[in-house]
Amino acid sequence: MTANAFPDYRPKAVTGMAFGTLMLTLFGCLWLARGFQAMNLHSAWLTVLLVLFAASLLVPCAGMFRIGRQAEKYAGPLSPEQGRDQKRMGSSFGLVFTAEGVLILLAVNVLNNLHLEHYVISAIAAIVGLHFVPLARLYRVGMYYTVGSVMTVAAILSLAVPSPLRESSLALTMGTILWMTCAALIQRGLRLGRATLADHVHA
Repeated sequence: MTANAFPDYRPKAVTGMAFGTLMLTLFGCLWLARGFQAMNLHSAWLTVLLVLFAASLLVPCAGMFRIGRQAEKYAGPLSPEQGRDQKRMGSSFGLVFTAEGVLILLAVNVLNNLHLEHYVISAIAAIVGLHFVPLARLYRVGMYYTVGSVMTVAAILSLAVPSPLRESSLALTMGTILWMTCAALIQRGLRLGRATLADHVHA
């Protein structure tokens, strides 16, 4: 079983989805923690629920990383064009992530200065949702369009929720959406990784 002479981008896509799952799991935990705290949930229960949430995603995510690395051993090196494309995606992701952070800080400061702090959670959720739109185009993951749209709509609808319930309900909704997104990425990544590995092993 030797390395394939033809470049295969699929192993990089698998490890990319694993990294994305890792990042989304982290932010999902943050959203859930905020929601649970807004509900005044006891800290012990908070820890247990967050550990269960993270474990349900990180265990299969580790398997996705492993399969991706195994597939890379058989796949040929990326072509110069694929290498440039990967660098471009990395740079573009950095710009999107930076823009998201700047917009969140700006929204928080403006709303707090206007004494509209009850709307901060909705603004953050809308910005997070909108940032999935360029990511969908960048990584060619159509699912991100749906994720971003659902998050943005949830943020808008939360404006109609009484302020005492807005933070907990929206934060838990965002955490749930991210969990479902991670689950879908894991299913897609494992399927692609196993198919890629099988193609190279039996070639």
